[in-house]
Amino acid sequence: MDSFEINPNILYAISLLESHGYQAYLVGGAVRDFLLDLEVSDYDIATNATLDQAIEVFKEFKCKKYISKNITIGVKLNHTYFELSSFKGSTIEEDLSNRDFTVNSMAYHPKYGLIDPYHGLSDLVSKRLKTVKDIEEVFTYDPNRILRAIRFHATRGLIPTLELKMGINKYSYLLNEIKSERVGKEIDPILLTETPSFYIREYISVFSTLFPELGKCIDFDQKCPKWHNLDVLSHILKVLDSTKCDLTLRYAAFFHDIAKPMSYFLDDKGVGHFYGHAIKSEEYARVMLEKYTYNHHFIDRVCHLIYYHDYPIEDTDKSVLDFLYKFGIKDLDLYLGLKRADILGQNPDLYYRLDKIDSIQERIKRLLEEERIITYKNLKINGDILQGLGYEAEEIGKALRIILNKVIKRELKNDEKKLYNYACELKYHLNEIE
Repeated sequence: MDSFEINPNILYAISLLESHGYQAYLVGGAVRDFLLDLEVSDYDIATNATLDQAIEVFKEFKCKKYISKNITIGVKLNHTYFELSSFKGSTIEEDLSNRDFTVNSMAYHPKYGLIDPYHGLSDLVSKRLKTVKDIEEVFTYDPNRILRAIRFHATRGLIPTLELKMGINKYSYLLNEIKSERVGKEIDPILLTETPSFYIREYISVFSTLFPELGKCIDFDQKCPKWHNLDVLSHILKVLDSTKCDLTLRYAAFFHDIAKPMSYFLDDKGVGHFYGHAIKSEEYARVMLEKYTYNHHFIDRVCHLIYYHDYPIEDTDKSVLDFLYKFGIKDLDLYLGLKRADILGQNPDLYYRLDKIDSIQERIKRLLEEERIITYKNLKINGDILQGLGYEAEEIGKALRIILNKVIKRELKNDEKKLYNYACELKYHLNEIE
């Protein structure tokens, strides 16, 4: 650890606690990531001081203090934020024994160096992930550790031991007990890996616990060989891997066909159909993303992509314009990316349709250049005009969105006089419109 440069504010915080007669150590993820030669952004300090005593130590400084569950305080010292917790036990070694994995059960002290009673460094070098204590005890204490284990596998390349891997799947039911807002923090980095399908399939019981409809997709035969050579889950995972690393797009891919089992209809010729699956998948995605407390703007973007992912578009100006009047122009790049990925997840005999998507993209580019697609740029009204009509600054953006939406939907013509007259009327009932 001597070769690593520790943030001077962290060193100062440790020395300050020690000058008041307390022990203090840098612990957890910061130590692990220093050893992995990764950038460290989260700092945790463990001390034998009580939280009240720790607050007293930092009282003379301009730093914000946050108290969480009477377990941790957060301190902002000279632009460096760190969390400080009291020992869980009487010594640093006992405190480290209560942490989740051996690679997180190391401490660092600027004088004494690395403290590693549970051989975390050896496991880190071997890319091995294992718990400090009995797996059941570790996961029962905090089920979120199940998701952390998968995240460490996906983002740090730490491979769970066979025993731990079995425990992750065995105790996945405990995830029903965790707070919903903690799920996204752990799942998002997994979905943003190069091949998220590997981790979803490897820990399918975990993902099926978090997203019950996903479990129904396992080995679900689509019975539609013309279009699909994969079962529903395999198709979803192929599409997921075929998208770029954008969280909105990845979630759209993850959910886009998740409601197929509930939409399944087998005709008299033995061919499977999934009428309305896009709508049902969009509805399910909204429910789950709201459950896991994603912000509404993000949810709306994801669901918009899912809702339209199966919408038929022909490579003609009329068809493309008709589609754009419904879909809009926001996130078009993500939409086309989802369409391409969806094709790659289907029967390889249909890959020729990728050329059609490329052609449609070029057509959209041309229509935009010709200003045949209405955007804020070519809308025949702007913020200056609205300001002249008496709109407040915070009202202008909302009014322009409403007007553009009406023009796109062909409810209003993109004509200066017509838009001006509508804006005059809109001003008096703007607050009534969400």
